[in-house]
Amino acid sequence: MDLDPVGQPVALGALWVLAVLSFGIFGWRIFRIVHAMRKARKDNRLDRLSSRFVHFVQNVLLQRRIFNERAIGWPHFLIFWGFMLYAACFNWALLGGLFPFLPIPYPDEVKAVALFLEIFAVIVLVALGEAEAPLCCALPS
Repeated sequence: MDLDPVGQPVALGALWVLAVLSFGIFGWRIFRIVHAMRKARKDNRLDRLSSRFVHFVQNVLLQRRIFNERAIGWPHFLIFWGFMLYAACFNWALLGGLFPFLPIPYPDEVKAVALFLEIFAVIVLVALGEAEAPLCCALPS
């Protein structure tokens, strides 16, 4: 008995409809944002590519500035990267679901990825608890 819901024609059709609808709404929103940005003042974004790349790595990927906030630095960093991991695994699973004829295993079927997801789930839950604790336990002023 195949328990994979994507193996059913109705489920596969529903997945395709929802995916096309979601990506269509996303694309329409991106189009509107880019259209609004193109109306703005022209700015040379291709100058200083190396320093812009270093800035991107330091402040977006490594989130250097958030560590200036003592209470939320590490939890925010872990929650951000947990979200990135879950988003990557969701898209991986979506790709396998949309194209079931491709030999793409689901992320939790790959032992290393499944282990990493389990470990990161615990880390993110602890980080969420640490970020939420001061808000729950704070005395009203």
